[in-house]
Amino acid sequence: MSGSITSYTWCNVHPTLEPNLGPLKRRLRRELYKWRQASLQAAEYKCMFTGDTENLEVHHLYPFSMVVREAVMELIDEGELDEEWVLHTHEFVGFYPKYDVIRDRFFLIHNQHGLGAVLTRRFHEAFHRQYQQLEMSPQLFYQFYLKMK
Repeated sequence: MSGSITSYTWCNVHPTLEPNLGPLKRRLRRELYKWRQASLQAAEYKCMFTGDTENLEVHHLYPFSMVVREAVMELIDEGELDEEWVLHTHEFVGFYPKYDVIRDRFFLIHNQHGLGAVLTRRFHEAFHRQYQQLEMSPQLFYQFYLKMK
């Protein structure tokens, strides 16, 4: 079903859509409470590097933005969604009927990638600072883990 979509592919296939996904991403991110709680519980509410129990964040091992892109792209390719909707998401997110379709596809894809990694904010920011220009992946995070451990 979902394949990996690189930023290059996304920008070439749907170059006008990316800037318009911001409101959609913010809305979907707010709906990740159960995933976040499950990730924290699985990690016993401790940072995987320090064991700290405060200032914890949950890092997506498979990038959140890629899951959103895949969901939207699949729905466009299947004819369930048209680009016109995405171009106007800033107006319709949350109350346009197609939002439910996107949310359902998003969670279908998101749930295939499992729980996140629990880190303190300091380590989470360090990871993104160090690897900001690269396409995020579980393998890249594992390299970071080995380096920081």
